Amino acid sequence: MSSAAVTVVVAEDSMLIRDGVLRVLATDDSRRTGVIALSHYAEPAYATGLLDGGSAGRGYLLEEHIVHVDQLLSAVHVVAGGGSVLDPVIVETLLSRRREDELVGRLTARERQVLAEIAGGGSNRVVAQRLSLSQRAVEKHINSIFAKFGLTSDPSLDQRVTAVLLYLAAHSG
Repeated sequence: MSSAAVTVVVAEDSMLIRDGVLRVLATDDSRRTGVIALSHYAEPAYATGLLDGGSAGRGYLLEEHIVHVDQLLSAVHVVAGGGSVLDPVIVETLLSRRREDELVGRLTARERQVLAEIAGGGSNRVVAQRLSLSQRAVEKHINSIFAKFGLTSDPSLDQRVTAVLLYLAAHSG
């Protein structure tokens, strides 16, 4: 290891976890600076907030996946060396969000309006009234949404609910 110092700031509301992390890091002799968020939450908004300025020297790990001290120490070294470390669950969540955004991005403005109304609990009749459309036009828009989302007529899958969940996931956070 090099002799340059590692700066560690542990912001944790649990005294036991905070002290435990500090004790683990105190036994190590790495000597560079980086930022690692150890979180209990696989929240995309937290990860993107951390990574907004770039990923170099940054990490986001879920506490529950750190099962060995060596994992944390390894992450500290990678991040201190200018690398990045992201928990696989965070990566999958971010990629999933991107796919959801891309799916919703395929919709026309009118299809997005129809889907927003459905997400608000509107029936086809109510959506038609609110958007000054015929019920048949609403049905056509809904069928187009299902097709663009790749939702098949699988009887075990509620297409309307799935479309709403994709829409909400793309608009959350």
